[in-house]
Amino acid sequence: MKTARPDLLAALALQPGTFGPAEAEAVARIPRDFPGDFVGHLQSLINSGEARVWNLCTPESTQPVGWIVATIEADTAEFVILAAYGRDGRDLTVSFLPIIEQLASAEDCACVRFHTARPGLVKKALPLGYLVSEIVLRRRLS
Repeated sequence: MKTARPDLLAALALQPGTFGPAEAEAVARIPRDFPGDFVGHLQSLINSGEARVWNLCTPESTQPVGWIVATIEADTAEFVILAAYGRDGRDLTVSFLPIIEQLASAEDCACVRFHTARPGLVKKALPLGYLVSEIVLRRRLS
């Protein structure tokens, strides 16, 4: 089981980011079964202030190594990761989930939630204390 190193966590940071063409292109490549224009949906949430973008940064890189788009559901006090991306195929799950949890806690959230259709991501998140809380099934209608 991988665990995040405390010395490395101290060097990692989340900084306010932007959602531009490169981020939109990356989101379009993430496998999902969203029934509509997910990039447009995210852009709308960001433009309205309902969601925010954070860059994932390390001291050894001059550019962010990835980013997240997240929202806070006030009625459930959940920090909801809507999209996440690691540049250059970088795996950010073990490194950045603890930092995201610190941000969520600072935002007075009770938990962090994300949705995925990727079994590998579920496998990485379970040892970090995440639980599968539901399974959603969809069928496209023609």
